[in-house]
Amino acid sequence: MDFKRVVRGEGADVPLEPGEIVYVPLSPYRYLDHYLEVILDTFVSSTAINAGTSLIGVPTTGEARIFIPVGSGVQITPPAAPPPIR
Repeated sequence: MDFKRVVRGEGADVPLEPGEIVYVPLSPYRYLDHYLEVILDTFVSSTAINAGTSLIGVPTTGEARIFIPVGSGVQITPPAAPPPIR
């Protein structure tokens, strides 16, 4: 059986019996997909953090002005009260 011919639709369908194992090769681009996802998540997180730090000290109207995507790994920690100036 020629796997490539079957994938292209040129080969005959292969009947399977119970208990048979089918091997499907991994995508040659699997690492590229992973790295692109990491790069995109890092870019979005960095953009959100930079936008948030640029708004420190800017009065707000009560609306949230920072977008942090769910699953980005960014955690929001409220700022600690500054020490008293003496």
